[in-house]
Amino acid sequence: MLKKVVFLFCCLLITCSLHAQKLSVSLTEELVIGGDENASEEYLFTCPTEICTDSQNNIYVADYNRSEIRVFNRQGEYIKSIGKKGKGPGEILEVLSMTIDENDNLIVVDRSNDRFTVFTDFGNNFRVYPMTVDHVIDAFIIAPLGSEEYLLYYLRKSKNKGYYTTAKDKVLHVYSKDFSTIPASFAAAEEICNMDDQFIISEFGRDRAHFCVLNPDTVIYVPEYYNGILYSYVRKNGKWHLWHLKGKKPKYKSYEILNSKDYLHKAEPSYSSRSNGPIGNFFVRVQNRSLAIFILDDGKIIHFTRRRISKNKWIMAAELFERNGRFIGYCEVKDDLTLNFNEGDTPIFNEILWYDKGIVYGNALSNYSPVVRTARLGYEIGR
Repeated sequence: MLKKVVFLFCCLLITCSLHAQKLSVSLTEELVIGGDENASEEYLFTCPTEICTDSQNNIYVADYNRSEIRVFNRQGEYIKSIGKKGKGPGEILEVLSMTIDENDNLIVVDRSNDRFTVFTDFGNNFRVYPMTVDHVIDAFIIAPLGSEEYLLYYLRKSKNKGYYTTAKDKVLHVYSKDFSTIPASFAAAEEICNMDDQFIISEFGRDRAHFCVLNPDTVIYVPEYYNGILYSYVRKNGKWHLWHLKGKKPKYKSYEILNSKDYLHKAEPSYSSRSNGPIGNFFVRVQNRSLAIFILDDGKIIHFTRRRISKNKWIMAAELFERNGRFIGYCEVKDDLTLNFNEGDTPIFNEILWYDKGIVYGNALSNYSPVVRTARLGYEIGR
C-alpha cells in the first residue's frame, strides 16, 4: 500500500506543470507600523528582520539592532516589549529567528547567547534551553513541526570537515520539544545542489532559504537562489523522502557571476550580492530569488519570488500549488504601491516574513525609514 501511495504522489509531481491555469495574485496594503520620525521610540525601527503573530492577531517584531521583541495589536498600536539586552535568563543578545507555537508561546533563537528561549504567558514567563549542537553556522529559521517537535534550518557541519560544504551536509533538523534531542536531519547538499557549482555550494545552508510545514510529516524547502524546483520532503517510518515539485521555469539562471568592477559600477544594488564563501569571493547579480513560501487558509501553497524577466526588469511573482503539489499557475504579483512608490520607498515588501489568516507581513522602506507593513493577499484562478 505504501508503494502505491508513493507512486501516485510521484505521478502528481511529474504532471504538476502540464496543466497550468491563468492566475492573478494581488497584495493590498492594510497597515504600516513605523515611518514617522516624530513618533515615540516604540514605533521606530532600524532593521525589522523577524515578524510573527499569535492567535489574537498580535504582531511580534524583532529589530536586529535591538535585543527585544516588540508587540503590537492588530491595529498597529504598541502593547509591550519582551526581553531585554543581556546574557541573563530571559534576556536576549541576538534574535536570529523566532516563531509562535499553537499555544501562543514565543520561541526565540538567540545565536549570540547560544540558546533557545521560550517565552510563555505573553512574555511574562520563560524557559531557556542551551544549544546542544556544535558546528552550527546559523540557525536562520525555526517553525513548529506539529505539537511535539520543531524544525530548524541551518547548516550542520560534520566534525573535522572544516568550513567546506560536503555532499552529506544537511540543513533541515528535527528537534524535540525541549531541544534536548535531534531525532532526524535531512535535506543534504547532494540532493539539492549541483556539487560542481562553487557559488551555490558556498551559499548552501548560509542563504536565506525558505520552508513551509504542511503537516508534521511533510515539508517543502526552497533555496534562496531559485531555479524552478521546490523540494518536498515526506516522512515515512521515521525517514524523510524527497520529491521534486516543478514551478514556473525562470527565463534566466538564478544568478550571474560578475567581476568586481561590474559589481561596483553596473550591478543593481537591490538585486546583487557579494558572497565571502569558504572557497573564495563571489560577486553575483541575483536573477531569481525565493522570497517566501506559505500554506494558505484553503490549503493551497503560494511561493513568492523575485525574478528577472528582461535585461533591466525584475518583478515580484507568485506560484500557486495544490496541497498535493500540483502546479496551478504563475503570475506577476499586483499591488497598490509598487507602481506609485516615491524616492526613498521600496515596493510593497523588501522581505516577506510571515503569513496568517489572509495577511502577509514583511518589512519595507517608507521615506527612507524602515517599517513593518501588512497586506491582504488575494488570488483568482482561471480569469
